[in-house]
Amino acid sequence: MCKNPETFLPSASSIRLTYGKGDPIMRSWIKFAAAVLLILTASGCTKEREAGQKAVEVVGQGQQEGGAGSPSEGGSKEGGAAVSGPIVEPGAAAITFEGDLRMKAPATTLVPPTKQAFWIRFKYPMDRESVVEAILASNAAMRGQDHTGAAGKFAFDWQSDTELRIELRLTAEDDVEGVHRIYAVQVNGAKTRQGAEIQDQAGFRAVVSKPDQLWRISSDGKKAERLTSFEVPYGMRMLDEEGRFLLLTRPTLYCECDAPSTPLFSIYDVKARSITDYPIPLYTQYVGDGAFIADKRGFMYAETAVPGIPDSKDKIRVRLNGYVQGAQFTKDGKAVVAAVGKDARQVSDLDLVVVDLATGKERRFAKALLGKLEDNMVNDGTLPVSFYDDGQHIYTRMYDMQNREEIRYRYDPSADRVGTWNAPKAASGWSGFVASADGAYRMYANAGLYKGEEKKADIPRGMAGYPVYWLGASHTFVYKGYEEPAGNSKLHLYAYDADAGQRKVIVPNMPLNSELIGAAPDGKWIYVQSTRDIKPD
Repeated sequence: MCKNPETFLPSASSIRLTYGKGDPIMRSWIKFAAAVLLILTASGCTKEREAGQKAVEVVGQGQQEGGAGSPSEGGSKEGGAAVSGPIVEPGAAAITFEGDLRMKAPATTLVPPTKQAFWIRFKYPMDRESVVEAILASNAAMRGQDHTGAAGKFAFDWQSDTELRIELRLTAEDDVEGVHRIYAVQVNGAKTRQGAEIQDQAGFRAVVSKPDQLWRISSDGKKAERLTSFEVPYGMRMLDEEGRFLLLTRPTLYCECDAPSTPLFSIYDVKARSITDYPIPLYTQYVGDGAFIADKRGFMYAETAVPGIPDSKDKIRVRLNGYVQGAQFTKDGKAVVAAVGKDARQVSDLDLVVVDLATGKERRFAKALLGKLEDNMVNDGTLPVSFYDDGQHIYTRMYDMQNREEIRYRYDPSADRVGTWNAPKAASGWSGFVASADGAYRMYANAGLYKGEEKKADIPRGMAGYPVYWLGASHTFVYKGYEEPAGNSKLHLYAYDADAGQRKVIVPNMPLNSELIGAAPDGKWIYVQSTRDIKPD
C-alpha cells in the first residue's frame, strides 16, 4: 500500500546563512561525470496533486541490481543478507553531488534555483518507499515544520535497490530575495529490505542562492558590462589587476558562523571563459611547507602527490628551508615574499624571505620579523602573516602580545633592508592602508585619508566595505557607501577626489549585495560582483 507523503516548502525565516570563512564556488562549463543513461520504467508510489502534478515522482521500480549511469561501480552484491539491529557503519549510504563530483556528504553548499541531482549508493538493498519517506522527513525535521512543498521538488530514479539518483527540481520561485531556502538529502531512518534501519549517515544540504556575476563599470559610471555567466553560486576573488583570472570557491560546509572549513577551488579565465577545477586548496596568502607552487596567474598551493592537479605553463616550484607562515606575490608578480620559521610550531621571530621567481634567487633576513603571529579569534590557531606592496616598499606586521599592539615592518627593495615604520596614531588598532599609485596618499582603514603625515579627511560617512580602490595614476579612489540619512537602504558607488576633498556618485542605487573587488591599472574600469544586474543611470 502506498503512503501519501506530505509536502514541505521551507520558508527559511528562522535560519540565516552567510558564507563560512575559510579565510583560508547545473553549470554548462562545470565538468560533469560521464553522461547518464537512465532506463526509466515508471511505476510505484505516486499521488496526483490538486492541479494534476505528481507530488513525488518515483521511477525505475522494476530495474535490477547494478543500474547504469551512476558515478559508482554498481550495486551491492550482498543480496538479501540479514543484518540484525540498526546499521550505523559509515558509508552505509554514500551521497555524491552530481553538480560537482568533488563534493560528497557530509556537505552543505550553495546551489542555484535550477535542477540539481544527487546519487546515493547503499551498501545494503533498501526498502525504496522507506528511503523516500526518510528524505522527505529529513526536510521536515530540519525545519520543524510539515512536509508542505518539499515532496513536489524531488524525483526519485532507482537504478537498483542499492543505487538511487535523486533530482531536486528547483525553479525561479525558490529564489527569494533576502531568504535562503534549504533542502536536505538525508536517509537516516530508512530501512533495508530486511527491515534494518540505517542511522548516523552523513547527509547533504542544498542552500538556494542566485549566482554572483562579475561586472566591470567604466570609471565615469556611464557603462556597465557583465563579464561572466556563472550558473553556480561561487565566491570570487580577482587574482590580477587586469581582471583576467578569478579564484572561485564553493563552500562545502556553508553556514552563518566563523567555523573554519575548506571549500572547493577553481580558476576562471575571463577572457577564455573557461573554468579549471583543482582538487586541493589554493591560496593567495599561502601557509604550509616550504616546498610549494607559485602560479604566476596569482595563486599558490602546496606541492603534493594528490592526483588530478592541472598542469600549467605558469607554475613555478619554490623551495624554502622551513615552514611558511604567510607568503604572497609582490605587486609586480615577479617575486614571492614570505615569513618563514623552522616548523609549524614556530609562531614568533620569523625570517623574512624574498624569492625572485625568474632566477630562483633567495634573499633571507634571519629573524627580521620579531614578535608573534596574530591569534585567530575563531580557533586556537594563528593568522597568516600578510603583506602589502605599494610598489615601493613591502609592509607587514607581527604582534607584541604583552602590550597588545602591532610591531610594524617595512622592506625596502632598493636598499635591500628591513626596518620598522610608524602609522598614524589613529591607526593603532590596525595599520592597514591602500596607497595611491605615486604613494602621495594613503587611505587607512581605521584612520582615514593621509597625505604624508597630514590627515586630509576622515573615513567617508556611510562607507560600506574595505579596501577602497585607486583609479590608475590619479588621486581618486572609488568605494561603495550608503546614502545619508537613508541608512542601509540605498547603496551608491562613489568616487572621492583626494586633491579636491570631494566625492560624487558615479553609479547610484547599486544592488545591496554587490561587492567592489578591484580596479584596472589604467583607471578606466571598476570591477564589481553582484547577483543582480547593474544599470547605470
